[in-house]
Amino acid sequence: MDLKFPRLNRLVVSGRLTRDGEIRYLPSGRAVFNCSIAIDDGYWDKQSNQWVSQPVYMDVTVWGPQGEKIGNVIKKGSPVIVEGSIRQRAYTTQDGQNRRITEINADKIHSLEQNRMDDNYNSGNNGGYNNAPQNNYQNNQTNTSEKRPEPDFINDDVPF
Repeated sequence: MDLKFPRLNRLVVSGRLTRDGEIRYLPSGRAVFNCSIAIDDGYWDKQSNQWVSQPVYMDVTVWGPQGEKIGNVIKKGSPVIVEGSIRQRAYTTQDGQNRRITEINADKIHSLEQNRMDDNYNSGNNGGYNNAPQNNYQNNQTNTSEKRPEPDFINDDVPF
C-alpha cells in the first residue's frame, strides 16, 4: 500500500537575533541576508517545580530585496517572527570534512520592536515592508511608547 500525504515544509517561529546579521552579494548581484535566532523552548520540570528554558538556535537566510531591507532594520537582540521553510545543505570544508547545515529559508521576517513596527518595518513578499494596518491594540495606543524606557536586552549577550 502506497501512503500518500501532502509535501509540507512550512514553519513560523519567533525568537531573537543572537548576533547582527550579514548582508552579502552573490557574483550575480543577488543579495542574501544571514542571521541566527534563538527560539525560546523548554519544559516544565516537576521535580524543581519550575520552567527549564532550552533555546533552539537556528540560522536564517533571506534572499533578494527582502533580505537587504530587513538586514538594515534588525540587529542583535531584535525580537522577530520568521516565516519560511526548513532547508538542509551539505558542503566540504577546506580540510576535507563533510558538513551539513539545517537552516530556515525565510520568506518573511517581521520585526517585533515597537519603534520598528510604528514605521512599518517588516520583511515580506511586498518588497520588504508590511503596509497593512496594524491591529486595533496598536492603533489605539496613544504615544505611550515614547514614555517607556529603552529595553536593556539589545546589548545583552543572552538572546531572551
